[in-house]
Amino acid sequence: MSRRRNDALRELEIVGASKRNRSCKKSLRYKLERLDRKLIRSFLCTRADFYHAHHENAACIIKARL
Repeated sequence: MSRRRNDALRELEIVGASKRNRSCKKSLRYKLERLDRKLIRSFLCTRADFYHAHHENAACIIKARL
């Protein structure tokens, strides 16, 4: 379980990210690490999810490839 979760976190990539909003990835990683096992399991079951994160008033799309 932990290995699949780490693989999923490693696969996170920021689409069209600029230098000033790279911390969006860190923010999402932190949020994912705080999820309970049930939510992590459902996250791992999905094929592709899109998350919106905001940093310095700039939106970026974070795509998780599983």
